[in-house]
Amino acid sequence: MCGFCSKSHFLKKVTFSDSMMFTKVDGFFFSYFNNELFLVFLKMSHAATPNEIPTDDSTNQSNDIPDVNHQGIPSTATSGKRGKGKKEKKPKKKKLSKKERLRLKKEKEEQERLEQERIEAELRDQREREYEQKKREEQQQRLIEEDLYVQKLRKQRTLDGIRIRKELAATDSWEIYRKCDHFVDVRSQADVNTFITQWRENEETELPNLFDHISQSNKIKNQLKLMMQKAEVSKETDEYSRCKAQIEAINELVQQKMEQITVRHLVFSDKYSGAKNEVLISTQTDGLVFGMWVNLSKNPRIKEIEFPGLSVEIPKSVAMTSLAIRMQMSDERRFDNTYLFLGKQILCDFLQLPAPPKKVGLMVLRQSPQRNSLINITYPLRNVNTGQPPLNFKVQLEPDFIGCPEA
Repeated sequence: MCGFCSKSHFLKKVTFSDSMMFTKVDGFFFSYFNNELFLVFLKMSHAATPNEIPTDDSTNQSNDIPDVNHQGIPSTATSGKRGKGKKEKKPKKKKLSKKERLRLKKEKEEQERLEQERIEAELRDQREREYEQKKREEQQQRLIEEDLYVQKLRKQRTLDGIRIRKELAATDSWEIYRKCDHFVDVRSQADVNTFITQWRENEETELPNLFDHISQSNKIKNQLKLMMQKAEVSKETDEYSRCKAQIEAINELVQQKMEQITVRHLVFSDKYSGAKNEVLISTQTDGLVFGMWVNLSKNPRIKEIEFPGLSVEIPKSVAMTSLAIRMQMSDERRFDNTYLFLGKQILCDFLQLPAPPKKVGLMVLRQSPQRNSLINITYPLRNVNTGQPPLNFKVQLEPDFIGCPEA
């Protein structure tokens, strides 16, 4: 029993020298001298333990602090003896209540149920993936078989088409030979190009001759369109491109010829003038109507100009102006498919007159048609103070244009 704190301590005797004995109690050193207990404080530079205190046999210069591991000093670490301190008691396992056991049992069952559901979901997903993979493979195989069948069918249809076209070509050749028709053979690219070249080099001076060539060109275009449709169905790109290019060349040539004949009639308008000192010419062929009116008299009483199947009402401001009106009506669609056209297309152009001819003695001086170009005039006319109402056109429709159901 300690006399300082009235507690039991573990005592350990330690001998530092031959004349003095110390006792270690809970880390403190006590000395017995003359049957009296003294507390000894060791002054150390740091918190050293007895194992760190050097002895007299050590190589250190300080001889004040002995080593607890010195020979002859008993040590509890090597002797294996334990002190008489209190033993630490192990905490007793708390007994679970019935409610806690039920709760733990339910939690375990819930975990097992969730784990079972997870396993079943994984198996179900795996079966679905396998089923989808099998379906994809079957569908891919079916598509391959269908593609092979379609390719075989298309190849057979191509061969059948080639055979049928050869038979039709032989029949057409026999019919042409039997009829002794010397017209242009549209099956020959050279024949069509020859027709276009010869017509381009020919200078048109009269409307009847021009419209005879236009009629021939329309016949060639219709045959080329039929060939182009057959080439499109049979996917003969070269034949299709050839027919399309020749049709465009013929349309462009027809437009050039119309410009040339218009310029010529304007330059030689004095030769085509009638009794009222006005020029009114018109002609038509294969659905194409051409007409031109040249105002040389400036007669304000003119109210309407009539062409074959077409008429236009002109205001007084137009009747009092030196100009020409050219009318064209055709079945050709010169525009794209943006708009829907009912019936024929009408093109009306207001044209400026060239300088009038001059008589010098027995000669007549006039401008050359080759050096003249058409100059269009916009409507309403400029520098006109009177009113200029919109132009009114009257077109004669074909009997079958508007269909009426039978009663």
